[in-house]
Amino acid sequence: MSRRKQPADHLDTYRAISPPSLMDELRGVIQQYGERNTLRLCRKGKLVTRADGSSYRVACGNKWSCPLCSPYWLGEHARDISRVLQSAPTVFYVTFTLARESGGIPQIGSLDSLLQTWSAAFSTGSWMSDFRDRSELLGWVRTVEVTFREGGFHPHIHAAFLFAAHLHGDHVQSLLQRWLVAAERRGLRASDKAQRGYYVAPGRDREKVASYLCKQSAIRRSSGGKGRTPGDLLHSVAKTGDADDLQALLAFHRAVAGKQKISTSRGFWNLA
Repeated sequence: MSRRKQPADHLDTYRAISPPSLMDELRGVIQQYGERNTLRLCRKGKLVTRADGSSYRVACGNKWSCPLCSPYWLGEHARDISRVLQSAPTVFYVTFTLARESGGIPQIGSLDSLLQTWSAAFSTGSWMSDFRDRSELLGWVRTVEVTFREGGFHPHIHAAFLFAAHLHGDHVQSLLQRWLVAAERRGLRASDKAQRGYYVAPGRDREKVASYLCKQSAIRRSSGGKGRTPGDLLHSVAKTGDADDLQALLAFHRAVAGKQKISTSRGFWNLA
């Protein structure tokens, strides 16, 4: 009995013939997507051959770019995060973003600025230690979402802060103000009105927040909204070969290379 052809076999053949650059790799993936009319392909998975000659593909685990691994693993993370959120007396959810650069079109490099601002605000310095004591902060989890609009590239952070007691209004304002100050010190602009946050009730609401923290940025076609996702770009390129979407997708891959999609404070996972 002949071995059933694996979904990515012809891509492996493509690689063997010509060692791919980033562009070559994407061309091969687009060809595969077009032939199968689907995005279910783990494009960087290693093909493992068994002793009997059959083979299977090891998932690459890439949460940023793989249309197979991204939805799966982010779904797993959503369940784990939900359990931690349910354990906290108080959860405050917030979206952080930066204002558009002069000239109106955000550039792909603005992702670095966003993550550096987060690090300066909540990962370094004595402010965080003092705030932890004052507010009884237990920990935090943050994820990064990237959307594409006519105006350009729009990365933003979704985060949930967990507290041992009810968060007072001055603590909420202090948290939001910290982001604005960190941005200003780096020569960046952030609007007070653009930073949105709210308390999250236990139960179903926290499940929804955990799901949104992870699943909203999985590599798949979006259900519509304020911007297109990398999954939307991938569908577009596979279906139409749109050159502009291809360039945006390649720029996205370069921008997120080596960066964490989900980050937590120390000890976050032990809170559950």
